[in-house]
Amino acid sequence: SPLASAPRALRAEAEGGGSEAEALADDGAEDAADSREEESRKEDEEAERSRTDLKRRLYQLAASYDRGFGATPRAREQADSIIDRLAEINPTEEAARGIDGDGSGEEVPLKAVWRMVWTSAFDVVSLGASPFAAPS
Repeated sequence: SPLASAPRALRAEAEGGGSEAEALADDGAEDAADSREEESRKEDEEAERSRTDLKRRLYQLAASYDRGFGATPRAREQADSIIDRLAEINPTEEAARGIDGDGSGEEVPLKAVWRMVWTSAFDVVSLGASPFAAPS
């Protein structure tokens, strides 16, 4: 219809319903909602880029320092900083939920097969210096 492309205020008048002020207010509310939605989408995309970049940096450290076994104190600080930042921007609410294995049937976000990428745990890192842990 020819009214379909007309501004909302004109459509309201032509159709005999609502005032111009109501139509303009509706347009303003829709515009604000669209703007908030667009802003939220951009923030989500930026957060995803940030997470991807931090993960890339952690993988680079892990590859350079044998998953933490050969890490210098500075490399350990860098890895700890990256890991802390990733925890801060983690999009999963209560990511450790259910990890205690209580069997309550709730969703467990961390339930998966894991691969060690980096460690600073002394009981693991010290294995790298042990002659018993050396490959044969």
